Amino acid sequence: MQTPANTLTLADYSNFPEFKKIDLSKVDAALIHQLQFLRKRSGVPMIPSPARGAWSRTWGSRGSRHYAIDRLSDAGDLFPERDRLMEVWLCRPPCGGVD
Repeated sequence: MQTPANTLTLADYSNFPEFKKIDLSKVDAALIHQLQFLRKRSGVPMIPSPARGAWSRTWGSRGSRHYAIDRLSDAGDLFPERDRLMEVWLCRPPCGGVD
């Protein structure tokens, strides 16, 4: 069962204070927990995208993991610190369509 990420407290994503500025009401809390784990494990600074639709969308393809009508989004866009993407990739748990 999915839980909206806006029900989380800052303690649940203390390494991502940037999420305070993002509407997480249509995002699955499990995604935020996974990203918190990845950021902590990799040690790489990552910035969540503030772009419209980067964390949930109510338009576009129903097949998109960002799509959030009758379900919560389980995808998000973020930017690892420059030149450190491979460090993040090597620390990630298997997930979504990127394996």
